[in-house]
Amino acid sequence: MKSFDKKSAFTLIELVIVITILSLLSTMGFISYINFSKGSRDSVRITEVRNIQKSLELSAIDEGRFPIPDKAREITLSGSVVWYQGTFGDSAHKAVKRLSKKPVDPSLGIEYSYSLLNNSQEYQISTIFEGEEITKSPFISHTYAAEITAFNIGNYNERVSYVKSDGRDIIVALPSITSSDDSSNELLEIIQSNNLVIHGKYNLSDSYNTGEYNQSGGVKSEDMNAIVFSGNLNELNEYENQRKFLENLIASYSQMSDVSQKSTDAVEKLNQINLDDSEAVQEYTNFLMQNNIGGLPRL
Repeated sequence: MKSFDKKSAFTLIELVIVITILSLLSTMGFISYINFSKGSRDSVRITEVRNIQKSLELSAIDEGRFPIPDKAREITLSGSVVWYQGTFGDSAHKAVKRLSKKPVDPSLGIEYSYSLLNNSQEYQISTIFEGEEITKSPFISHTYAAEITAFNIGNYNERVSYVKSDGRDIIVALPSITSSDDSSNELLEIIQSNNLVIHGKYNLSDSYNTGEYNQSGGVKSEDMNAIVFSGNLNELNEYENQRKFLENLIASYSQMSDVSQKSTDAVEKLNQINLDDSEAVQEYTNFLMQNNIGGLPRL
């Protein structure tokens, strides 16, 4: 009779250990694959929006302005257009004449968000950065949270915007010209509802309202007075009015949180100005005007 060698077989405990290790390795491999896929898509997005940026800049040299977005809707203040928000679609792609094919998001196949300031000289393109997949596993001690953030690029100053309405010159503290809310076209409502899309934050452009991603985490500004000047721009030739304008601008941004680094840097420079120094106040105000920042006309 043949004897049975107990050492030639796995025990139940050994089998459980092997299965556990294989499951752990499989889960880790799956997470790595998911993150690699997301990283690859993000690389495509960065390349494509930068190609759009280059094509827009070159087109503006030829045409003197940037093309109107496709499917554009007007974001307004007191009935006047502040910016046009839509996508870099067929018409914009045809207008720039420098891209062989129209870029679309590698995950959803949708057109990239494209916003244009009312002066047709400043624009913003918005897409997303994908984060790690939400993964639940009995073999991993924590959950990987989905971190989908906005990626904005363009020449928009992320500081102020100008609009003329009912004979008044209005300057608005405005860190972004992309909205996550496709149900409202009123600027102040968009701002007060925290629906501005900020680079690196969690609100996404309205073009990504597909149900795939969360839409939360825009600039927090419920109590912010966005209008920092209203009147006749000629009033800004006087020091006291210039000072009041800059005080309002500083106050508006002090009530915001989660603005982009570009906005933060601009406001830090503003905070360094001695408002009792009339020359410094005039110099900064003139800088905004002479460079048409946010569409401000030259005085």
